[in-house]
Amino acid sequence: MYPKGHSIVLLYYLFTMFSFGKLLITNQTISDAEVNRTISNLLDGYDCRLRPDYLGKPVEVIVEATILSVKSVDIIKMTYTMELFFRQRWRDYRLKHNLDQNLQITVGEKHPADIIWTPDTVFINSAVSNLFHLTVNNHHVDISPLGEVFWGTRVSVSPKCVVNLVLYPMDIQTCVIETVSYGYSTRHIQYNWNSHNPIIVRDKQMNQFVMTGFETIAQNKVYNSGNFTYLTASFTFQRLIGFAIIQIYVPTIAIVVISWMSLWVRRDVPPARVSLCITALLTICTVWSSVNSQLPRVNYFKAVDIYLMVSFCNVIFTLIEYTLVLNSDLLGDIWRQRKKLSTLIKIKNKTLLEPKQSGSLTFRGEKKIDSVIQDSEKQKQDLAKKISAENDRIADKIEHLSRIIFPLTFFVFNIFYWTIFLLK
Repeated sequence: MYPKGHSIVLLYYLFTMFSFGKLLITNQTISDAEVNRTISNLLDGYDCRLRPDYLGKPVEVIVEATILSVKSVDIIKMTYTMELFFRQRWRDYRLKHNLDQNLQITVGEKHPADIIWTPDTVFINSAVSNLFHLTVNNHHVDISPLGEVFWGTRVSVSPKCVVNLVLYPMDIQTCVIETVSYGYSTRHIQYNWNSHNPIIVRDKQMNQFVMTGFETIAQNKVYNSGNFTYLTASFTFQRLIGFAIIQIYVPTIAIVVISWMSLWVRRDVPPARVSLCITALLTICTVWSSVNSQLPRVNYFKAVDIYLMVSFCNVIFTLIEYTLVLNSDLLGDIWRQRKKLSTLIKIKNKTLLEPKQSGSLTFRGEKKIDSVIQDSEKQKQDLAKKISAENDRIADKIEHLSRIIFPLTFFVFNIFYWTIFLLK
């Protein structure tokens, strides 16, 4: 049992807490009722179909965006996809209220345009655009006491992007996104980017690209239906070359180097040398086809096409080199015929220029030519051995020069290729 004095104090505290809680609930009820009346008064007679001050000055809409992520740049479809918070601000004098703070409206499953007037902003160059609906429609609406409306929503857009693949895979693409009012001309709506933070980018990294910068401009364009304000944001994407080096350049270089191994295979083993070159050719064709299958069909050469073409030609020349080696006897015959013809011309010219005993010119040397032609059997065998040795020397010389020229030219080509395209 508590003493009598303690019981009185306890009852007093209980009564005070009950009274304070009742007063707090009453104040909260009064506050909620006041907000309800404010909203009802604002929307009473409000026509969301008409913009503020319809016959007066145009509504200035301030636009800003936060890019959450750039999912991908689809080169084949020439589009890029990004998720962003898109925010618009404007003033509507009809929505002024007496609350000491911003009035936030939850639209639930509705669109803000079903409740208040909103700009009919569209992404004019977007192939696909989506609003997010989980768990409710992603809209945020604030109304300040002065009637300034803030509307933010989360959207996913896929604007078109005309790409230039001349420098692929060292290319830098500039893609734009354009917003405009679908129905209101500059007589009714004037768009402007937020001067402080028009665009904020949270995630600049993608699988094969990185965003290196952006630029925002506002301009007016005249059409038959009127003069419209366009807000344009241009984004610069630079391709990350690491993927291409691993998937394209390193395998191609390895294939070309392997094709050079045929230069050290014995000449009397044609199946080994030919099959090695043919396999290298087919592999480069496969890599080339795989690269172009991931790109749109264009009517110009790309940087990667130049590299693969030179590599392809390098392997073909390796195969042509072996063809020349196998036909070294024909090359030797051609060389000997030219040498013999040159010798005969020199002998004939010398004979024509020799003076006769009588002081006139005479032909000598025909008997010498006949004696050379009438060789003995032993001389013919020696000549055959000499010709065979000359043919072997020609083949060895071709092989030796090829082992130097092919790697050297490919190495010099790589120096010029990477210097030119990486510095562009």
